[in-house]
Amino acid sequence: MQLPYSLPPYSYAGNRMLVVTFRTEPEFLGRLVPDGLVPNSDSLINAFVGDLRIVAPMDISYYEAGYFFAASFGRREGFYVPALYLDRSMPITIGREIWGYPKISADDFSLTEEGGRLQTKVVKDGLTLIEASMRLGTARPRKTIHAEDFVLKLIPTVTGDANFAVKQLAAVPVIQTLNESYTVEEISMRLGELSKGQPDAIPVLEIVGGLYAADCALELNSGEVLHDYLA
Repeated sequence: MQLPYSLPPYSYAGNRMLVVTFRTEPEFLGRLVPDGLVPNSDSLINAFVGDLRIVAPMDISYYEAGYFFAASFGRREGFYVPALYLDRSMPITIGREIWGYPKISADDFSLTEEGGRLQTKVVKDGLTLIEASMRLGTARPRKTIHAEDFVLKLIPTVTGDANFAVKQLAAVPVIQTLNESYTVEEISMRLGELSKGQPDAIPVLEIVGGLYAADCALELNSGEVLHDYLA
């Protein structure tokens, strides 16, 4: 049986991405991570909105938004990804089925830059998930980042009960090249709920900083199972 998509690697080019780093409550991060994963001691988390384009093995553009934060599994360090929102079904299917990224659909995305001001907004089911405004700062040098995403891959059983057929903590190698990026200043941000199981607004104690990538590339490769919770 042939899959409706190709297997990794997946290459992206010409992406635009806005990232805001903020401090939240330690208890909040602690509730997000699966067993064995330890969130960063500074309680920092990143919100992002991206206008992304896969260029190989297919050509498809889409918007994606969500959250990620530094975490560790033993001596392995990476970024845990608790929630992602997209506007197209194929990248959702690819991300969930191959790596286990927690991708779901959202309705409206915007990411604009005009007169040195950046504006972004993400809406799902009539509720604002992310809304932010900021001023473009200074240019940053070109930089390539090698990192790992930590992802909790969940697939329920066909029986419809509370059990899982797959429950794994995976590590996904990510290479990101910031070809053109800038600092951001005068950041204001409002966040809504993370998911239906987490109905309150995400606590923002302090906005630490952020960046805007006007042109960045990305490569996602095959991952590794760090822990099988059903073994």
